[in-house]
Amino acid sequence: MSGIVSDRRRIGCDEHGHPLVGEVDEHRRFHIRFRARDADIDELGHVNNAVWVTWIQDVSVAHWLTAARPQDRDRFVAVVLRHEVDYRGNVRAGDEVSAITWVVRAPRGARRDAVHTRLGADGRSSNASGPPSR
Repeated sequence: MSGIVSDRRRIGCDEHGHPLVGEVDEHRRFHIRFRARDADIDELGHVNNAVWVTWIQDVSVAHWLTAARPQDRDRFVAVVLRHEVDYRGNVRAGDEVSAITWVVRAPRGARRDAVHTRLGADGRSSNASGPPSR
């Protein structure tokens, strides 16, 4: 298959197509870390809002790829249907951000509710919530 999409990095995966590495804790929350790159910084000197949305998508899909049964990983696609972000601090190039996501309640059909919390280098959170779909 050729086209624009096939030439891009798959959401939730690295540039080689491997799922981003995270871990699941004892409460079944998925944790992953991102490091802000120079290319992520906008003219205000901090991570651009569009990068935050990319990170939200990446953690959601990486969580799905980690939690899904192998036979379901390519049959279903995780997508974020709604974003709600509270920006509570600035993240600059080189800062590391922790992203945590978990399923709020059992899936309803092809839909599940999840919450994502990000902790910047200063320990302050930037919350995002919404119902990703499988």
